[in-house]
Amino acid sequence: MGTTHTTSRKLLVLVGPPGVGKKFCTLRLNGNHPMDIEILKTLTTQPQRHIYDSLFYKSVDAEEFQQRVAGGHLIEHDEFAGHWYGIERADAEAILRQKHAVVSATALGAEALRRSGFSTVVARLLPASDNLIEDNLQRKQETPERLTLMRQAAALYERLPESSYDIAVRVKSLVGAEGELEEKLRAHVELH
Repeated sequence: MGTTHTTSRKLLVLVGPPGVGKKFCTLRLNGNHPMDIEILKTLTTQPQRHIYDSLFYKSVDAEEFQQRVAGGHLIEHDEFAGHWYGIERADAEAILRQKHAVVSATALGAEALRRSGFSTVVARLLPASDNLIEDNLQRKQETPERLTLMRQAAALYERLPESSYDIAVRVKSLVGAEGELEEKLRAHVELH
């Protein structure tokens, strides 16, 4: 379905449970390498809740999201914790003409991105402890219902086979995880 891209630019896909630090790592990778890495925004039905959400998401209603799915505009889409998320092909292509793109995805989404024709590097962020996830989820100030959905979703990441990712980073601290991720990424992408 997707076209094969011969560029050396990579789609960097961060996979891990809610609260493990994917957004932190995304911001730091982009901030440390603004000439090399750009954030690929995810199309979502999740309403914008914080001003910084616009760095990661483009919010649309469910009807518009389904229209984009039906029109073949998304290279992957998945439901997560009560909302739909997807990556638009045109957005990925636009970034990858100039830079590497970094985005978070579910495990199913990461697999779809691997099959999309884009050169991908999937990095799995693993919590060093259950407390890390719970502490970070509590800081998100989510509704109790959404927290329950996020905790349930977190369990899905415990059973990922090693074949579903290229890099694994054990998250003890956010800064440490980002440094390890960046170091391991250098084996797959050129960063300045």
